[in-house]
Amino acid sequence: MINWIQLEPAIVPSKPFDKYGCWSGSATILPGNKPVILYTGITAKRPKPGYQVQNYAIPANYSDPFLKEWVKPDDNPIVKPTYENVSSFRDPTTAWFNNGHWKMIVGSKHNHRGIAYLYRSRDFVKWTKAKHTLHDKSDTGMWECPDFYPVSTCGTNGMETSTLEGGIKHVLKVSLDATRFEYYTIGTYNTVKDKYVPDNTSVDCWAGLRYDYGNFYASKTFFDPSQNRRILWGWANESSTALEDITKGWAGIQLIPRMIWLHPSGKQLVQWPIHELESLRGDRLYQNDVTLSKGEMLEVNGITVAQADVEVTFTFSSLDEAEIFDPQWSKLPPENLAMEICGIKGTKQGGLGPFGVLTLASKKLEEYTPVFFRVFRTWDNKHKILMCSDATPSSLNQDVYKPSFGGFVDVDLAKKKLSLRILIDHSVVESFGEGGMTVITSRVYPTLAVGRNVHLHLFNNGTETITVEKMNVWSMSSPHDLFLNSKLNQKPFDNPKNFHHRRCFDTLLPPPFRRKHRTFCRLRRRLRRLHFLLEAICRQLSRKRNGMSFVLEVPVNLFGCQQSQHNLVSYSRKQRCLFSMSAKLNTPSIQSLDEKHLAHSNAVVLPIMVNSCMGKMGQAVVEAGVSAGLHIVPASFGIQKDAGKTIQVGGKDIQVHGPSDREATLASILEEYPNLIVVDFTVPNAVNDNAKLYCNAGVPFVMGTTGGDRDLLYKTVDDTKLYAVISPQMGKQVVAFLAAMEIMAKQFPGAFSGYTLEVTESHQATKLDTSGTAKAVISCFQELGVAFDLDQIQLIRDPKQQIETLGVPEEHLNGHAFHTYRLKSPDGTVSFEFQHNVCGRSIYAEGAIDAALFLSKKIQSKADKKIYDMIDVLREGSMR
Repeated sequence: MINWIQLEPAIVPSKPFDKYGCWSGSATILPGNKPVILYTGITAKRPKPGYQVQNYAIPANYSDPFLKEWVKPDDNPIVKPTYENVSSFRDPTTAWFNNGHWKMIVGSKHNHRGIAYLYRSRDFVKWTKAKHTLHDKSDTGMWECPDFYPVSTCGTNGMETSTLEGGIKHVLKVSLDATRFEYYTIGTYNTVKDKYVPDNTSVDCWAGLRYDYGNFYASKTFFDPSQNRRILWGWANESSTALEDITKGWAGIQLIPRMIWLHPSGKQLVQWPIHELESLRGDRLYQNDVTLSKGEMLEVNGITVAQADVEVTFTFSSLDEAEIFDPQWSKLPPENLAMEICGIKGTKQGGLGPFGVLTLASKKLEEYTPVFFRVFRTWDNKHKILMCSDATPSSLNQDVYKPSFGGFVDVDLAKKKLSLRILIDHSVVESFGEGGMTVITSRVYPTLAVGRNVHLHLFNNGTETITVEKMNVWSMSSPHDLFLNSKLNQKPFDNPKNFHHRRCFDTLLPPPFRRKHRTFCRLRRRLRRLHFLLEAICRQLSRKRNGMSFVLEVPVNLFGCQQSQHNLVSYSRKQRCLFSMSAKLNTPSIQSLDEKHLAHSNAVVLPIMVNSCMGKMGQAVVEAGVSAGLHIVPASFGIQKDAGKTIQVGGKDIQVHGPSDREATLASILEEYPNLIVVDFTVPNAVNDNAKLYCNAGVPFVMGTTGGDRDLLYKTVDDTKLYAVISPQMGKQVVAFLAAMEIMAKQFPGAFSGYTLEVTESHQATKLDTSGTAKAVISCFQELGVAFDLDQIQLIRDPKQQIETLGVPEEHLNGHAFHTYRLKSPDGTVSFEFQHNVCGRSIYAEGAIDAALFLSKKIQSKADKKIYDMIDVLREGSMR
């Protein structure tokens, strides 16, 4: 249930009884192992959200193991609304069998009363509504996606939906349209009266129990007979804008399946991610018995944490520091009490807490999503444990929904211990408190904490000292989707290679293939674990050179599609990649997480030298290179007055060398780094001299500096047959825009003949020359017939004018690029105006690193072409 085959949609609107929509439903397995789907069809658009009926569908071919095609019989619909609200009558459940009848419920409402209507059938086709509802409740509104199933009162095993005897309780779950949260009760099902009665301990309203106290809705459970368990699967909608949803192409995701069972107390359910998820675990770090005093944080370094599985147990020695539970909070809405308190208190300093984990954090903590506990003491000296997942600081993007979710944890603190498990997957944070007693899901959309720029911290901001008794963190690989075209008449095991990475599908293979496949998988997993261990050791030993050299030699093809996770360059099937790393003796344990014991985890894939590191642009490139996992050579060329200085950039100490010793310095660097690539962001009058230096030394380079004699630059490189990326513009999106301009100029030459052009260009005051981007755009306009000289460009370098006239943010005066182009027809009746503005330097720095990686691939493949620009990089899809 982790790796899936993607098929064509099973049911789509195609009949009069579902012409305007196929909505939620459930599957039931009939005798003979025959599945049938019950679902809601929309037959008319009015009244909004549509006239709703219940339909069924059956497989077209029961022998098809993938059940790709489904048939909707013409005797649909099988259930029509009577006097119910016809636009609030939907989402049939999995049916159960009792007293000679199949039974199901459908969610509805009458005025503000939520209702679960009960229907009975002997043949699963003709259904009759029961005289009484299974259950209903006033002031709860529409009940969407109801679910009704038995749970065992002893143990964690699941029960088949039709089980009605022997140590069971029943669960009724509804999704409340009014709150967009899910609530459940635990109670007794009277099989004679077909009536469900919640236990006295179950609150049957908006203040009741929830599966998940965060972004979780429209869930369904099913019984898995293969492992005797009940599985819960829920939906998390997007919290970004509607426009971003359209751009992404989806508006929600299915979360990790969870096993669900009744807690021994009988008062609530417990959830935990299915164990199959552990097959995606990769590198592991652990730490035991670390104390966190007030205000302390512990960063987890050494593995990728944008996709991670975190398990941590916190302990504390006393409950005396627990904060007083404010009596005023009793006035808050009870259904959202925990959520409101999380919003009020957040991660502000407290007594016993807040302590927990900062997930999806940026380097300087401009963005982070904290998941944490706070312990309060009530007036009667009892303790309330609050668990929060706070998306408020998760993103600098002000257009996304950033709620602070919270729930109380019903657990005894006699052992003074609380546990937390967090599944992190880029925009998803699923948190399981105290073994799944309380669960919270958040959707977050960081702008800085993305990919390799994600950090993870454990923290304590309470006066009570917290001990991290045990912590395990795994980097997680991605599930392997297999896209199978249902139109192809292919049996599931026609091509065993399709199942190369799919443990859960290998049972579909014939026995000979199955045995070979499993043997190969075991071997590959062992080799991969060995590789992780050896690579980690080499990374540790590489912190300081001490006259020794270690080489880790790995056949790339053994790792299949996993190779990108280890920073391996793409090689052909028979080639191998060598990691050369320096070593230091007496290295401490590799599992320790503090900075003293753990080196940066990125393998030394490509050494780059960034020139002009005294400048802002050079420093931005170094930081981008560090984030990308490249090895930054600790040397840079600069002007004579800076020679001999050492500057720290991106955590690296870089020594600046002057012009007088460039040749000797570069030669010595080449001896140590024979596959060196130079990234040059210096000054315009140094472009040609620097290019000549690199060409004479035979060092491939990326030239991002504008200015100089461009014809001479290209001739110098071409004469030496050296590999280089030369581009006046390194910004990825700007490059794409320029490519579109070039296409327009070639397709429609002279289209703007006679038009006048005004160009305004604003950069930081230290930029001496005209923008290379402006030159490129103007060149396109010239081909389109516009008469314009570069001397006509209005260069704006005055900070006051930049702020007041152009609207440049003050914090970006020292790093921005604002361009405005105005075209006007000869008679003045037609005009065009457009802008492209960039704040900061990261877009150019990341582009330069992309260019260096691209150039490395071209060198390794011995490409015939030697000189490239950023258009080539973009067209090859080399943008990270």
